[in-house]
Amino acid sequence: MKVQVTIKKANALPNYPYLGIRKDVGLIVLFIKAETGVVIRGTIHNNVGEYSNDWHETKFTPFEGTITLSND
Repeated sequence: MKVQVTIKKANALPNYPYLGIRKDVGLIVLFIKAETGVVIRGTIHNNVGEYSNDWHETKFTPFEGTITLSND
């Protein structure tokens, strides 16, 4: 399975769902509603797939890059 995602910078606040990134640590979260989402790119403190309804969403900015998922 291959998935390619491209998200462009939005001028307004994003609609849910959207990808947010904490640029200071590289954490990427798929936000599904306010403060709630799943880790897409983890860090040493947060694993891929981790779900939380307590993300500090103000620390994230909309992700502007591309994500490719693959089972290869």
